[in-house]
Amino acid sequence: MRTANLYLAGIGSHLPPLFPAERAVAEGLYDEGARQASGMRSAAVSESTPAPRLAIDAARAALAGSGHGPEDIGVLLHSYTHHQGPDGWSAVHYILNNTVDRPVPAVEVKQGCLGMLASLEIAANRLTANPTHDAALITTGDNYSTPGVDRWRASGLFVLADAGSAVVLSRRSGFAELLALGSLSDSSMEILHRAGEELFPPGVTRGRGLNFAERAEKVREQWAEGQAPPIKNFGDRVSEIAERTLKEAGLTFDQIDRVCHVGFGRPALEAMFLLPLDVPEEKTVWEYVSTIGHTGAADLFLGLEHVWRTGQVGPGDNVLLIGASTGMEAGAAVLRITEAAEARGAAMAADADARGDAGAEAAEVAPAARGAARADRAGGAVKAADADARGAAGAEAAEVAPAARGAARAGGAGGAVKAATADARGAAGAEAAEVAPAARGAARAARAGGAVTGGEAPAATPAEAPAATPEA
Repeated sequence: MRTANLYLAGIGSHLPPLFPAERAVAEGLYDEGARQASGMRSAAVSESTPAPRLAIDAARAALAGSGHGPEDIGVLLHSYTHHQGPDGWSAVHYILNNTVDRPVPAVEVKQGCLGMLASLEIAANRLTANPTHDAALITTGDNYSTPGVDRWRASGLFVLADAGSAVVLSRRSGFAELLALGSLSDSSMEILHRAGEELFPPGVTRGRGLNFAERAEKVREQWAEGQAPPIKNFGDRVSEIAERTLKEAGLTFDQIDRVCHVGFGRPALEAMFLLPLDVPEEKTVWEYVSTIGHTGAADLFLGLEHVWRTGQVGPGDNVLLIGASTGMEAGAAVLRITEAAEARGAAMAADADARGDAGAEAAEVAPAARGAARADRAGGAVKAADADARGAAGAEAAEVAPAARGAARAGGAGGAVKAATADARGAAGAEAAEVAPAARGAARAARAGGAVTGGEAPAATPAEAPAATPEA
């Protein structure tokens, strides 16, 4: 899918401490032969941080560097590959509550390790279709430090790692322009992650753990016995989606400066991605992902953030994101870097200073504005009360007029002060003030006078409730 005028405005992550692979071997968690074959040097491991908290930390970092406030976010999309918390609970709304805290759609995207890329495509379509939304927040977070998961041996293809990642997709501007993205699937390969497992009741409800290696071995047995069809070369699907997305972006592979790929062990990474795409070593992010491991849906964006923040890519460079998920499905996105990380940071700092200056100016103007509003509104209220009194018939109206005029003075002046205060505080970014008790009393008096003279006084309007602010 070719895209236009869409940008990654912010990117952030929560990466736990790295657990050395050699230490894992020494502690009996990892096999030395597997360590040497995989080339993995360490894995990001969080002992107890809940997965949604990893996503929240990443989201706050992405928002802080995006130039967007909570009011700009039109949708939150969250993906994951492992359990997030209580069964039946909505992790994405917990993330929403602790980030932008607005009544926008909060959607979970179940697309496995392609979750963030799939979310990016959904967000791109939404922002294109609904121009009232300026930006979308995309998050992921997984923590495999749970019973039933052996991160070092769950798969022969990778070591499972923990992390949170987030990006803000914007219609305004950003550090990278999204040129094209898409995915394709080959459902004949879904058996690779199902073999040997009953569909019902689900294994997790019977205490079965996550073990891709066991299922892969079962597929090989079924294949040898003629019970399963031959498995195709998934690298063909990877090449197909990469070529298609590059064509939609108007580029060739030679024009790609960096490839951000999954954090698989070296043999699987080469077989499924590097060799089919013929990626030169200097364009890979292997040196980085070999220290992190496979974080589920975060891999591609952790790699992107790393090469951007370390200055390995800069303005004008083209980056290919390429990944895969169970099913099997392959996905790709093509980005063009528009701003260097240092320049982006400086721009965000300048924006923050400008907002601070605007707030200071508003605070200086506020006293004068309050005084002017007090005089103008009070004078207008007195004139209106006099006109009402003159227009009323009979002695009763004449008797009521002074009281109504006094009430209007009090109500008009009190309302003017409160309105001016709300305007000034709004300019400074604070909450609106409530209508003062004095103004309410004046309004009651004015309404009473109107009833005696046969007139109708307007009902008092309560002040607007202040908008909720995100948790610090």
